[in-house]
Amino acid sequence: RLSRARKVVFPHSDVGALDQLMASVSCAGLRFVVVESLYSMDGDVGPLAEFDALCRRRGALLIVDEAHAVGVFGARGSGLIEAAGLDPTSCVSVNPAGKALGASGAFVAGPARLPPPSLAGALDASLTIVGEEPVRRERLLARATYFRSRLRRLGLSVSDEVTQIVPVIIGDNLRAVAVADQLQAEGFDVRAIRPPAVPVGTARLRISLNAALTEGTLDRFSDALVAALTGHQCFAVSS
Repeated sequence: RLSRARKVVFPHSDVGALDQLMASVSCAGLRFVVVESLYSMDGDVGPLAEFDALCRRRGALLIVDEAHAVGVFGARGSGLIEAAGLDPTSCVSVNPAGKALGASGAFVAGPARLPPPSLAGALDASLTIVGEEPVRRERLLARATYFRSRLRRLGLSVSDEVTQIVPVIIGDNLRAVAVADQLQAEGFDVRAIRPPAVPVGTARLRISLNAALTEGTLDRFSDALVAALTGHQCFAVSS
């Protein structure tokens, strides 16, 4: 808003639609394409390689929000830009530190890095751990696979994405809130996500896992989730 740049919205992860917009919308100045690498509501991954190729062809700068990917994906844990094999100096990544990095604030990486000085030490330590201890990332994604498999065995339908974000679609707003309230009362910090954050009719529980969770905890949560869904006459459907 402060830049007063013209904003044009394109359909979710639709590279073809973005290409058509860039061809039809004139721009006298710089062009920026702003996307997320891992979307937090459905846990789906954006087509970064295709976006990067399009931006190069159209002369735009790609800006990627790596909030849910930094510290989880890539050989060094730097995110999905690395995992997609992109040149990190050809785009800009925005890296909030409040998820896998376990700190506050954020940093921007690309041709230049600008971490907030007061948080540089904490972020430096987090990035060192991410790079030197891949077992943490491996354990997180293994827990996610285990959790999805257990939900399926219990009769729930969940997406096939292999990420730490597992949405359970309920549909009705009031039932989603009721299920979340019951789970919170049992000690599980789960939130109901409702429109306008998600499309109408797709109210959901957004379950975000962390590497410290044990299989035993996931088992207890799975049982509590199924009991809450059953008690409130909900039917979880795949996203």
